Amino acid sequence: MMKRPHAEPRLHIELSAGGLHIHRSASASVAVHRHDFLELMLVEKSGGRHWINDRSVPLTKGDVYFIGSYHAHAITGGRRSSYRIIAFHPDCIAVGGQLSPLYALFCDPRRAPHVHLSANRFRHVCALIDFIESSAQEQEAASARALEALLLYIAPARTETTGPIPLTVLRHIDEHFRSDVRSDALASSLGISPSRLAQIMHTETGTSIKDLLLRRRIAEAKRFLLTTNGTIGEVMRGSGFNDASYFQRTFRRLTDTTPQEFRRTHAHTGMQSRP
Repeated sequence: MMKRPHAEPRLHIELSAGGLHIHRSASASVAVHRHDFLELMLVEKSGGRHWINDRSVPLTKGDVYFIGSYHAHAITGGRRSSYRIIAFHPDCIAVGGQLSPLYALFCDPRRAPHVHLSANRFRHVCALIDFIESSAQEQEAASARALEALLLYIAPARTETTGPIPLTVLRHIDEHFRSDVRSDALASSLGISPSRLAQIMHTETGTSIKDLLLRRRIAEAKRFLLTTNGTIGEVMRGSGFNDASYFQRTFRRLTDTTPQEFRRTHAHTGMQSRP
């Protein structure tokens, strides 16, 4: 069995398939953690900083964060900020058994994890969240559709162009990136040829399955380096690599630094989780 580095704490919220949970928080600091559900975070009051993977940004009123399973994040310092959280299962934004293109906001490692809303959009988003919260207990279907409308309203341009096949591939990579993800097996499961799958991925995402897989693995490696005390070998294996030389080359190619340098550079963040 693959040995993984000591993992940072996970925030646990009971969510049924298709379920969601909304709460408001006001805190000067939140310890580094991750979760298996998807999370939308709206900043209502500025203050402090948000650490998300290897980035640190001020918590600013109107910021919206799309937090997926591979995002380790924490809130540190400054005045007390205030924010609202919508935690939800991926199936909450599925229609007819197919994921919404909006799922890519949370699982595509190429995308920026947040956007900033204008004052007018901020007011509209707050009103939509109020509606979702009021309907969540009694009308699950209505709250799910309102959540999809909310995501469409705040999503960066072109999110809606992601088709069902790339979304299926993205979710498969997100769930199985530590395994041997094979294009021919994926193509067979989708009922198309490997060459047709490669063509669709290039047309709709601008890249290949191999590139998406490597970026997801490196995102996981960065998360481990930031939040655990595992050795480089443990980080390598925990993120799906089996060859140390290949891991080092890939990490440098995608980040312009080595795993060791990356950890040293970000040691001051205080995101390392202790056993």
